[in-house]
Amino acid sequence: MATLAQTTDAKRHALLIANRNYKSLARPADMRQSVLALEKALRETGFSVTRVEDVTVDRIISDIEPAFMKSVKPGDACFFYYFGHAIQWNQDNFLLPIDYNPGDAGDISQKAYSLTRLQQLLNDKKAAPKIIALELAPPDPAVMAQATGVGLTNPDVSDTSDVLFLFSHVPNQIVAENQGALTTALTDTLNKQGLDLNDVMQNVQREVAKSTSQQQRAFAFSNVPDTFYFRDPVVGPEAGMQRTSRKDRQDYVFVPAGTFTMGCVPSDTRCEDVEKPQHEVRITKSFWMGATEVNVTAWERFMDSTGRKKMPEGPFWDTKRKLKDHPMTSMPWEEAQAFCEWSGGRLPTEAEWEYAARGGEANQVWPHNTQNSREKANFAGKKGNDRFDNTSPVKQFDPNPFRLFDMSGNVWEWCSDWFSETAFRSSDKDDPKGPAAGKQHVVRGGSWFSDANEHLRISIRKPNTGGNIVGFRCVLEDSPATKKLLGDY
Repeated sequence: MATLAQTTDAKRHALLIANRNYKSLARPADMRQSVLALEKALRETGFSVTRVEDVTVDRIISDIEPAFMKSVKPGDACFFYYFGHAIQWNQDNFLLPIDYNPGDAGDISQKAYSLTRLQQLLNDKKAAPKIIALELAPPDPAVMAQATGVGLTNPDVSDTSDVLFLFSHVPNQIVAENQGALTTALTDTLNKQGLDLNDVMQNVQREVAKSTSQQQRAFAFSNVPDTFYFRDPVVGPEAGMQRTSRKDRQDYVFVPAGTFTMGCVPSDTRCEDVEKPQHEVRITKSFWMGATEVNVTAWERFMDSTGRKKMPEGPFWDTKRKLKDHPMTSMPWEEAQAFCEWSGGRLPTEAEWEYAARGGEANQVWPHNTQNSREKANFAGKKGNDRFDNTSPVKQFDPNPFRLFDMSGNVWEWCSDWFSETAFRSSDKDDPKGPAAGKQHVVRGGSWFSDANEHLRISIRKPNTGGNIVGFRCVLEDSPATKKLLGDY
């Protein structure tokens, strides 16, 4: 698939029109600062921008349109934005200039600017992609009386290719009073790295709905076949890339940002209410996660470095902590967090933990998409028949697709979140961090003592205070500081 943003000789052009000072129509909100912010975002993504305010139809046709079209060459990207009044008339959408007067005689097609005309001109120029964004002002009653339909009509794309439409409102619906929601969402989206046009459409629609408390829905349509980025993706590590920290000497693997479905899988008949409802979560920032649980050797290094004198009490099978490559257990949550801070990171959020445990694969009940067996995880003590009666050394079983070991079994793992039975009912979609307070913190993943069918399921979540079945792993932000710890990547 071609990537339009990589065409070296193609240029980017943007035309922004904002009409406010109407002579005969209701004056919409002052959008100047919002439009300036959009202009800034476009310039930062390589667009040459023409911005005009309060234009008449004669000025558009005789001056603005010819000058803009003259600069467009085949293959160039074109972005058109309009804020102001508009009307649906005879199966077309018309943008109303500031001198539009509903009482004047004459055909609307002569008094306003046709969106179909704009599409055809850009199509004739072979611009690709063509991005057309319309932010509508609340309708003037006199304009509504002339319209042949409510709001805008669906754009006719039968003769237009490589076009993307973003309307502040769904066609054929009354325009809401919220002004600027589309412009703000679009600006915020353009400031994000590595989003293609599909990402842009989805993000804008999501943010418009969110900022208006679901009262307004944006319209998006695209028939652009190729990939186009406003800001090219940053070339970075691949999922599962491993590096060793210079601080704690533990291995960390790269986990890319992404979206996943968190909680009880529909096919899982063992789910508890605390795992419901299943809901979509977006991890907006990549991170590095410990490839394994923190082991005893790393903990001793932490103690030596920080002057801690007392080792947490060892489990009954290793009271002297001689099993150095086994996961560290029995520390309180606060000490686990202290270790992660010393190592340059923190404990993972519950959402980060489950996202990493799923390894980019959807609707798994157990890791590896199969019920756990002795070859897959350490569980159920002696009954597990997996070579280990208690904890096992780290890296004894196959990793998941992100190359993380023991995300099920061996030891439960601390997360940063407080436990709440109802957390999933009101969870944030982006980077949820759990309740602000609680009595116990969340543990995930099951342990050497767990029943595989029940406690090694990916969605299982429990409150805990620690013990010889609980350990932890850390995450590091994908940041310059982490680069110093892990070396170049």
